[in-house]
Amino acid sequence: REDDWQHWMRERIPEERRQLVRDLYHDSISYHTAATLKWVLRNEFYFDYHLQDQPERVRLVRYEDLVAAPESQMRALFAFLGIHFDPKFVAHMRTSSVRKADFPTIDAAVQALGDAMLARLDAAVATQPATTEGV
Repeated sequence: REDDWQHWMRERIPEERRQLVRDLYHDSISYHTAATLKWVLRNEFYFDYHLQDQPERVRLVRYEDLVAAPESQMRALFAFLGIHFDPKFVAHMRTSSVRKADFPTIDAAVQALGDAMLARLDAAVATQPATTEGV
């Protein structure tokens, strides 16, 4: 019985989101569709806990930005954390890891949820205060 199932992935997920998963799940759901749905559910916590209103505690970093400009992005992140940055920390990072291949097709309803969540996260990134570099 589903109500008896205990798993960390289910912790703190409100009932309406559990129902959403029930509605979107089907026996032939692809791995990528399921992973996208999981990504949406877990990223909802950022907004549930109003972390966008706590810029002194939480900083979002877009993977694409990190890979495109690893030194400046990591330098800013290290400054935010108040720790020393050394360029050797990013010497292995390459822009070639972004968009190497097309992402597999996922179910349209889950794609829409993913797109909406990405837009919310991108908007939150855009409103974050600048972090001074130099630590």
